[in-house]
Amino acid sequence: MSDLQLVLLAVGAVAILLVVAYNWWEQQRYKKKAQAAFAHYQQDVLLEPGLTPMDEDTRIAGEDDLPDEEALYNARGQVDARHAPRPVEPPVPERVSGERREPVMGGSRNETPPPGTFSSPIPQPQKTAREALTYPGQQDDRVDLLVDILSHQALDVDLIRAMHRQLNRIGKRVSWQALMSNGEWFPLDVDANLAIMGLRIGLQLADRRGPLDEPSLRQFVATLETFADESESELRLPPLSQALADAQKLDSFCADVDVTIGLNILADSAPFGLVQLRSWLERNGLRLMADGAYHLVNPQGQHLFSIANFDNAPFPPHPLPKDHTEGITLLFDVPRVADGLNVFAQMSDLAFELSGQLNGKLVDDNRKPLSDHGIASIRQQLRAIYGTMNLKGIEPGSQTALRLFA
Repeated sequence: MSDLQLVLLAVGAVAILLVVAYNWWEQQRYKKKAQAAFAHYQQDVLLEPGLTPMDEDTRIAGEDDLPDEEALYNARGQVDARHAPRPVEPPVPERVSGERREPVMGGSRNETPPPGTFSSPIPQPQKTAREALTYPGQQDDRVDLLVDILSHQALDVDLIRAMHRQLNRIGKRVSWQALMSNGEWFPLDVDANLAIMGLRIGLQLADRRGPLDEPSLRQFVATLETFADESESELRLPPLSQALADAQKLDSFCADVDVTIGLNILADSAPFGLVQLRSWLERNGLRLMADGAYHLVNPQGQHLFSIANFDNAPFPPHPLPKDHTEGITLLFDVPRVADGLNVFAQMSDLAFELSGQLNGKLVDDNRKPLSDHGIASIRQQLRAIYGTMNLKGIEPGSQTALRLFA
């Protein structure tokens, strides 16, 4: 090894020693500063109970930083907003009725109603079979759009009456049920001042004038929404597009089974005298009604069939000997009559009997002679119609059928 290399090694070793010595000196200097800064005893917040860690921007105050007595007095009762205990506010219940909702044009009719203040099921109206026949507020979800309005307090009867007047102008039958405070449903009496906690309103989807249309439905919904807002009640509304689709399907069903059978008895050689005709009809139990036709009504008040003037002119209540007609028509309104096959048999038997007594001809609508074979063919058609109605669950002559075919 040369002398130059030895000199360089010595210089390097000295430099390393100088660096180590300098680092030791700096470490000792900072250690003394740290001991001076933390000379006071500090409790460990992780080990000592009841201590709270300080915020990052909190520093150890020196004697000069302490406030004077006046500052302490003025600061009493004041709390830093960041650390002040916040009161627990009760949850605000969702106000379903107060917010106007646009009608939902989609979805299933069986969807669960939106969550609101009423989490328990709505009491369902229950009526016996006998009561259902005469129940003025009868509702049927097969033919009615049913809407519920519920409240935690009694509804304003004046608002109910105003809504009642508006909805009666819709153009379709509207039915009403009222929910009493005891949880029972009753037909709504708009003239009674009762504590009504809810309403179930039914809008009929179809009748002989056709299906429920969208403008009428929107008018119906808008009236309900206004009432719900004004009464601060909850409105439970099914999807409207499904209601319109149901109305179309129901109207198609009605068109398939809405049949009226007519049997005509025409004068052969001489017109029928109305005095004699009235006598024969009344002996067979028919009575002249306000529509100018004779009707056969059973003991329950249900109309079975009618006999009208062939030229559609009303029969006079007090016919004169000179009054006469060229023919009569026996009419059987198929979907509105219960036990239709037997009632039609009764009507056809009377038609054959009257044609003989009046010396007339029994013909169909095409004025072709009607025989026993023709009557049997009509009976087959009746069986098919009644089968279709029974599959739909709508019995001929029932209250639901009377509403649909009105």
